[in-house]
Amino acid sequence: MTLTLPPNVAKALSILLWIAILSYAWSIREVFQPITELSLTTLGCLLLLTVIQLGLQTVLLPLMLSCLGAQLPWQTWLPVGILTSTANMLLPAQGGTALRSLYLKKQHNINYSDTVAIASFQLIIRLCCFTLVAIIALAVYLYKQDSNALSLLLITLILAPILPALVWHFQHLLLKRLSHPWLKSLARAFFQLARNQRLLGLSLSINLLILFSNAALFAILFSVFNVPVSVELIMLYTSLKYISLVFNIVPGGMGVSELLSGFLTSLLYGNFEAGVAAALCARGLALLIALSSSSLALFLRKRAIKAS
Repeated sequence: MTLTLPPNVAKALSILLWIAILSYAWSIREVFQPITELSLTTLGCLLLLTVIQLGLQTVLLPLMLSCLGAQLPWQTWLPVGILTSTANMLLPAQGGTALRSLYLKKQHNINYSDTVAIASFQLIIRLCCFTLVAIIALAVYLYKQDSNALSLLLITLILAPILPALVWHFQHLLLKRLSHPWLKSLARAFFQLARNQRLLGLSLSINLLILFSNAALFAILFSVFNVPVSVELIMLYTSLKYISLVFNIVPGGMGVSELLSGFLTSLLYGNFEAGVAAALCARGLALLIALSSSSLALFLRKRAIKAS
């Protein structure tokens, strides 16, 4: 589900995207004025929600590795998880996930088939989860526009799980038909994860918590920029943003979430810049927390190496 780019192309793409994003941010710098008037309480909530999202993204790794028979101490999996999330924000095509596979193979002799299975399992779970929420949010929005469309809402609630179920089913069929030894090993690891009901439940719950915390973050940011957006539209926007990250080509979906946010506020209130500004603030907060956490993660990793 990811696209592998040549290193030089990936680097050039990242640089060009950063230049484009920062140039546009500078051109609409007056729109960011409300950010300078944030209360400490609001700022604290934004930082806390960002920390929660980053933390939730790291906790599934040790659970999935444990399911595959690999045990890592928290001084290892926590830094690895944080650095993976940070690298995915800065590198195209889930570069952080690829680096994680290389590190776990080299330092802990964890097979590539296991780490690829983990990445595939995470992507399928996210796609199913976020697609389901997006469909339900869209149905609620349409129902609110036309209260006579109760049947549409009920039908959607009944049919919404079908698409994720089909994706899961075809993934199973594809993996079962693989014949190469390495691909068979990948399929074995994937099915081992998929059959663990506790892991499935935790994965769905954690991804929903990530989605809800990001939706809460954007609800606050939209209110800061005086753009009132309903709960169902925030959930729809957040779901679509995370779905776009599943098919991640540009670093951290750079530009995609900003455009989605801008189109949302433009369609509702004719204010494209406010939506882009809100998404840029969310990206800035995520990078700030990720880079700060990465420094702490590297410190913890060095201490773990010295202790071993």
